[in-house]
Amino acid sequence: MAVDPRSDDDFSTPPSFVPSPRQRAKNDAQDALPPSFTPSGGNGATGQKPEMIPAAEQTPVHGYHPLLPKEPRRSGSSHMPQQAQQLYEQQRAQYESLNQQKQKFQRGRHAQETESTYQSYAPQRQPVAKPQSFHPTAQKPERRHAATSSSNPSTWRAAAPTNAASANNASALPQRASVYQPRASRAETDAAAAAARPMRRARRKHYILRIIAISLAVILVALGASVYGTYAWVDHNIQHYQALTTRPKNDNAETWLITGIDARDGAAGTGAKGSVPGFRTDSIMLLIKPKKGPDALISIPRDTLVVVNGQHMKINAVAETDGWPALANEVELLTGVKVDHAVRANFNTIEDVVNALGGVYVCFDHTVDDPYSGFKWTAGCGVMQGEQALAFTRERHSDRLGDIGREHQQRMLIQDVVAQMEKPSFYLNPTKIHKVILAGLRNVKIDDRSHASTLLTMAMVFRDATSKGGITGIPYISDMGYEDPDIGSCILWNATRTKQMFRNILNGTEPAGTVGGIE
Repeated sequence: MAVDPRSDDDFSTPPSFVPSPRQRAKNDAQDALPPSFTPSGGNGATGQKPEMIPAAEQTPVHGYHPLLPKEPRRSGSSHMPQQAQQLYEQQRAQYESLNQQKQKFQRGRHAQETESTYQSYAPQRQPVAKPQSFHPTAQKPERRHAATSSSNPSTWRAAAPTNAASANNASALPQRASVYQPRASRAETDAAAAAARPMRRARRKHYILRIIAISLAVILVALGASVYGTYAWVDHNIQHYQALTTRPKNDNAETWLITGIDARDGAAGTGAKGSVPGFRTDSIMLLIKPKKGPDALISIPRDTLVVVNGQHMKINAVAETDGWPALANEVELLTGVKVDHAVRANFNTIEDVVNALGGVYVCFDHTVDDPYSGFKWTAGCGVMQGEQALAFTRERHSDRLGDIGREHQQRMLIQDVVAQMEKPSFYLNPTKIHKVILAGLRNVKIDDRSHASTLLTMAMVFRDATSKGGITGIPYISDMGYEDPDIGSCILWNATRTKQMFRNILNGTEPAGTVGGIE
């Protein structure tokens, strides 16, 4: 056995990488100290979390770097004995294993102390109560990550602590639930869509109904504003005149005295201009609306004999000679009915209104060719224009009843005009309405106690009186050709029967139909 030339002292000296007892005590004292923080590691006063130092950048433990081992110290000889070489390798491997375990332990302790230090220096905040929907741990809607697959659960991501230290610290803080959920099946999706479809239909239906209701409300408001504006404009521009007496009003009825004026302006069939000076009230009607019973329209013949201030005259001349209140007074004396409202119109009103309506449909059963009025008509139904309608209201020579027949024709034409205004072709046509209103404002006047609403009420009562449920007619006439020495041929009434007829109308006891007549 060869003898190693080195002395025993060489083997008694430990290699340089094996720490001496003094060195080990020094290393243990250093390990007891808290880990140091680099300047970039953060500041606990400001609440910033320090960064961990990677293992590769840490200072080698005990002066040795695990990746750079040093050779053992040699003494005296340039060759290491084989026994010393084996001992060196064993000790080096043992040290490297211990050093790796120590570094792993230090890294874990460093992370734990860093987290605890950050928590201790971070500013403390008082918890604020929040609604469940705003709480961090509240259940969030299901959402699938675009990069994950519902068929591979290993790709689902969920928040979980990485080690025991972070799990202990995380338990004190609210954790957010995972937002990544597997995709719902096609059947579940279709079922959810089918369940939501009726609700969407109901919302759409309610939305459409709401739009329709709002549109109708806007239209009604616009129509109301338009109607009110038109009424205010008509009421402001309508002409008034003094026509009533001072007698008290009726308690059981409302009445209108309707008169038509023929000024003899040279129109066809009326004679030369100036042949009859002034004007004549050739159309006189008394419209009555009792509180109970049917409405009534009674025509008063224009040749009725009256006595005014001791002078005999026909009733159609009273307004010109003594004024409109005198005419109302004579009507009240003849009928026993107080006149509440008065309306007068020129005969030209008929022509203007009929032209504004575009013609009036009339049925007349007589064939007429009257050279005095200029009216021509073939028995049957047809449309009358303005000039022809005016001649129709003046024509009386072809009728054996004379003025009585003409008054019937006037009532019939006014009834047809009112019926024409009730059709949608009129009240849905603003142009026609405007023309009719302008024609009325030019030729119609009302008493100084009435308003535009009086005309509207009168039109409705006129319609009811001329319908099947109303009363129309004339007074009871005792003599159609009475000869008066002052005025010639005139008409005499049966005063007793006529006043009784009007009392029945006011009381509502007169049946509907035609009343009065020639005895």
